[in-house]
Amino acid sequence: MSKITVSVFAVTIRRDAQTITPTFACAHELPVLRMAFGKENVSKPEPSHTYEVDMDTEFERLSAKYGGEVAVAVFGEDGVHLERVVEPQKPAKAAKVEAPAA
Repeated sequence: MSKITVSVFAVTIRRDAQTITPTFACAHELPVLRMAFGKENVSKPEPSHTYEVDMDTEFERLSAKYGGEVAVAVFGEDGVHLERVVEPQKPAKAAKVEAPAA
């Protein structure tokens, strides 16, 4: 496979009553976040920017980040379903976002 450009979204994750964590996630990571933290604890995704993903190593990255059991539950053993859910971002819709000033 190759590298493709995908959409990235800003979301917040409610970890408990006192902790809400803002983060960025690729579109295909949203089901993983919902499974790991509960659908009701992941905010509505807001489009942010695009990111280049290496499809040869993406399943390993997701497994390391979220745990192998969650990645397998969402994408199947060895990520067999990952290709079906990763959608390349069309260049015309790609948006560049500058990092916020510190």
